[in-house]
Amino acid sequence: AAINHTHKFRATRTTAQTLTDKAFTRIQFNVESYDPGADYDNVTNFNYTVPVTGYYLITSTVQLLLGGGAGAYNVDPILSIYVGGVETVRAQRYPTYVDFATGGLNHGIISSGLVGLVITAILSLTATNTVDIRAYADNSAGNAASAEASLNDFSMHLLSV
Repeated sequence: AAINHTHKFRATRTTAQTLTDKAFTRIQFNVESYDPGADYDNVTNFNYTVPVTGYYLITSTVQLLLGGGAGAYNVDPILSIYVGGVETVRAQRYPTYVDFATGGLNHGIISSGLVGLVITAILSLTATNTVDIRAYADNSAGNAASAEASLNDFSMHLLSV
C-alpha cells in the first residue's frame, strides 16, 4: 500500500554560505522542493519541526569548498544532524589516498578543495522536535570554508509511527 501523508520535505541552497571557522554552522537550506505539511522553516531557523512522533529517514548532502592559502585543516570536515540543538548523528570525511611510491593507502587531512559530505539516519523523533543540519571545518590559518550553492539538500520523511 502506498504511504500517503504530508510528513516530509526537501530543501536545497541557492547560494554559497560561509561557515564559521572552528564552529558548527547551521546550513541554511533556503529553497523547498516540497513541504506539503509546511513543517520546514526555510527563512529563519532552517529546521524541520517534527509534526508527529515516529521514525524518520533523514538525509543530507553538502558540498563544501575548503579555503585554500595558508594553513591546513586540522580536522576533516564534519556534517551533523542536530535534534533540539544537540548533535545526534555525525559524518566525517576521513580522506584516503593511494601513495603511488609505495602502493599503499595513506590517510591524511586535506588542505583545500571541494569535499562532498553525506549523512543518513533513521531516528525515533517526538512531535515538536526540531531537526537541522550543521557543518564544521577547522583551518589552522582561519581560512573560510563554504557550503556551495549546488549539490546539496536536506530531506526528511516519516517512515512509521
